[in-house]
Amino acid sequence: MYPIGKQFEVDYTRVKCNDKTSFTGKFYRISVLSDRLVRLEYSPSGQFVDRPTQLVLRRDIGTVNPEVRQDNNFIEITTKCFSLTYAKEKSFIGSKVDPMRNLKITLISRERDRNKDWYVGHPEARNLKGNLVSVDVDTPFTKGLYSLDGFASIDDSNNKIIMEDGTLADPPKDHVDIYVFMYDKDFRHALSDYFKMTGFPSLIPRYALGNWWSRNVEYNDLSAHELIRNFERKMIPFSVMLYDHDWHVREYGDQKNLKTGYTFNTKLFKNPKDMIEEFHKRGIRVGLVVNPTNGIYPMEQYYKQAMDFLKTAPNSIIQFDPLNPKYLDVLFKMFLHPLESMGVDFFWNDSTGDMDTTKLWALNHYMYLDSGKNSNKRPMILARGGVLAPHRYPVLYGGSSEISWKNLKELPFMYLNAANIGVSWWSHDVGGNHGG
Repeated sequence: MYPIGKQFEVDYTRVKCNDKTSFTGKFYRISVLSDRLVRLEYSPSGQFVDRPTQLVLRRDIGTVNPEVRQDNNFIEITTKCFSLTYAKEKSFIGSKVDPMRNLKITLISRERDRNKDWYVGHPEARNLKGNLVSVDVDTPFTKGLYSLDGFASIDDSNNKIIMEDGTLADPPKDHVDIYVFMYDKDFRHALSDYFKMTGFPSLIPRYALGNWWSRNVEYNDLSAHELIRNFERKMIPFSVMLYDHDWHVREYGDQKNLKTGYTFNTKLFKNPKDMIEEFHKRGIRVGLVVNPTNGIYPMEQYYKQAMDFLKTAPNSIIQFDPLNPKYLDVLFKMFLHPLESMGVDFFWNDSTGDMDTTKLWALNHYMYLDSGKNSNKRPMILARGGVLAPHRYPVLYGGSSEISWKNLKELPFMYLNAANIGVSWWSHDVGGNHGG
């Protein structure tokens, strides 16, 4: 273990399923979390997971009293919402001819024609879909919680485990871990169970609901001051100044217009702290764009200290690695915290969506938790969606969008559809690429 900070530790007090409603064999464990929610685990090695994952933070989420009938070969579990039948110790997956041979869950509905069966591998074709990474990334919608069938499953088998110190670990091999929601038309309680299990949507700072300004242009001390004066003269409310990439040094050797950077360009801002204070005096918060995926370059202010600590080759680019706790320690303490000490209020993680989604999730997760290390400050980041429980890490950034009526027509559907998996806060550009 590597101690990356108290702010990254997770609460383990309710992460284990209630033993009274968990039914365990040599290779299987079935845990009833609520009348509408059941967890299915199957492991040839008999290893089950009682730690939080990227998706799931709690499993003891309430009181439930299922009816249980079982013998040496079968177990039947019934709540007011579903009835589960399982052939003990057999794989959850049946045959192609009979996919429900080993396990099936029947939805119990007031409308008899809605009493439908779910099984592992069910196509769930009537699922209404959920979130996306961003509109400028070619990835499909994730599965949503809501379905016209009245049930939905979420496979947590391959998601990483969160250890006590906040670092990530791989799950056991060949471990099947599936959560099945059987809610019929009771969407409200299904969403409540989902939030209890994954974490409730995070509240954003009040200033984030105000008027933001961000343009992909090169500001300096003079133009930033003039921008403030223009808003004041026209009596337009101004809540957030979000600087795009030109705030930092963007050149190294022959390379120009780098998107990565953590050191203010003093040719543009002679005293960045004074510039930020000028905004703060007027009640305006300041955010900075960063793109850690491109690595840390030698021109950065604290590069040498980072290179020595990580033992990288001199004058080489320190590669992006958010799954490495030492790299995270360096990223925060040597590059992001010094900017916060100048008064920066939050960061925009503009990491491109073509990266591995696990790394995108990890970066959002750690950046968000780190932004809340001060209990007097409500945490916030701006970032593309990290797929798993993105509602915990607001505000989601929609990415660069095309300027067209067709695109404007499609955007509301894309963002509103994310509510199907519990997302509350989406932000998108006005006027296309990096509008304000």
